Amino acid sequence: MPKTVEGLVRNHQAAAALRSTGKPAWSATIHLGAYYIADSDVATDHTYAEIGKSMARYLRGVACIKKQLADGDEFNFELSDLLDGFECISTWQDEGELITAATELASHMDQLYDWCDANRVWVDTQKFRPSKEEFLTAWNHAGTPENVSGETVDDQVEHYASAPGMG
Repeated sequence: MPKTVEGLVRNHQAAAALRSTGKPAWSATIHLGAYYIADSDVATDHTYAEIGKSMARYLRGVACIKKQLADGDEFNFELSDLLDGFECISTWQDEGELITAATELASHMDQLYDWCDANRVWVDTQKFRPSKEEFLTAWNHAGTPENVSGETVDDQVEHYASAPGMG
């Protein structure tokens, strides 16, 4: 999913065409705010690796991505490879250059943003405040009893339910 000038222009034209007909520029939204680290100084390689694994599990459960990963003629191998890459984030050497887990996660995020732009998917990086049902659905897709902050599902549900505007 290389970023090219032609690709950027194509994405802009697609969004402009949708807006000109009164349609939203974005066909779907993925919520990644919960995966951002407030204090990157305390993050370790393990933290970034776990974030990558958790994000891959979540993303594989998002409808617009799940559809492109279904068996058949429309299977998106590039997207599948990208999600596999999120699951394998680590620090490693490339021709003597140290590639940190943080750098690798950032690289995968750039590729994800490019895929999302091309597929008209909005990446919401604000703290996600879902309904209890939306939260549990997303959590079940992630398949983990704890998120990267160490809070349990019950802690998270209570936290989100008590947020202003939630019930």
